[in-house]
Amino acid sequence: QDLYVDAALLEAWFPLKIVLHRRDSSLYITSNEPLPIEQAWARDKANARLLIKSGGTGGIMGPEYTFPYQAFSFPIADASLAWHTAGKGGSSSPQGALNLGGDLLWMSSQIFLTRDDQGSFGSSWATLFRDDPDGTLLGPMHARHIGLGDLRSNMSLPLGGGLPEGRGAAIDNYPQAFRSAFATRVFRGRLPAGWSVELFQNGSLVAYQQARPDETYELPPVSLSFGLNNFKLILHGPTGERREETIRLDIAQDMPEPGAFHYRLAALRPTLRNLNTTSAIQLLARPVLFAEGEVGLSRMFAVQTGLTRLQYSDGARTYASGGLRTVLPWASLDLLGAVSKFTPEEGAAGPDGLAAQATLRTGLGYSNLSATHSEYRRGFIP
Repeated sequence: QDLYVDAALLEAWFPLKIVLHRRDSSLYITSNEPLPIEQAWARDKANARLLIKSGGTGGIMGPEYTFPYQAFSFPIADASLAWHTAGKGGSSSPQGALNLGGDLLWMSSQIFLTRDDQGSFGSSWATLFRDDPDGTLLGPMHARHIGLGDLRSNMSLPLGGGLPEGRGAAIDNYPQAFRSAFATRVFRGRLPAGWSVELFQNGSLVAYQQARPDETYELPPVSLSFGLNNFKLILHGPTGERREETIRLDIAQDMPEPGAFHYRLAALRPTLRNLNTTSAIQLLARPVLFAEGEVGLSRMFAVQTGLTRLQYSDGARTYASGGLRTVLPWASLDLLGAVSKFTPEEGAAGPDGLAAQATLRTGLGYSNLSATHSEYRRGFIP
């Protein structure tokens, strides 16, 4: 029993202008003269200013309830034990996992203990963290996240590459739903033993993974196409269980608000357990430093900069990057530049490496086009 009215008729009946931007799925309604609702908003704002001057809160709200962290709370536990035996007397060593979650040392904690069939506890990990969507952590730093222990986030520097998993500390004030790299998403989460996960992007299967020994999944980075991206995560259990999660994203959501400053700082020591060991140049378990910042210049423009340093078997590599990006209703353009400095264990350092990259994304209807051109000079190695 709904009544649908064409937007052109609404514009003829009321002093309104209605514009639909299909690319970012946004509807803009502007009034040609003050409407009663706008006049009510103006009165509310004026009343709020008077309340603030008189020491009031400036708005109508209920009492604020706080739930402070505790030094220790009895944890919620999830335990599993597996042991296999064959018909002719052969059997495997017992495997087990224990996942604990609760308050510890006035922070949230996640502790995962696991033993594989080789008797190793190498995939165990523990993390302490605090999240605050209002950005009130650490006083003037206005941090939204503090992490200690095994850092699970996938921090990445444009052109320099991503950081390995490791143990250390991380601080950032990015919104909790923000990406780790522009127009890129990394999907990760809990996945019990025996389960598998599929990732669909706009109806196409783009990734599949079975549960890892630490009962988590982390899918390879997925690039966002220009416009709307409908993601669907489907988790399959060993006895037919099925869970679905739908996520709707647009690259315009990756732009900071005008005047907003986002930063991310981290220092960690790589754990090396999930690294590729076939290369002749190995990453060493030495401290890794990472810093990244981003500023919103306007609704359509933002600048980014970052710095990271990693220690390899042949020497230390330092990367510094900067860039400018814009997202328009019909296209997005991302311009990046980076410098790498290699300090060998022995001998003189070579020339600084240079790199540049330009990425253009556009689309029409259900079609999308992405074009990227990269240049690497003077021995720059991502």
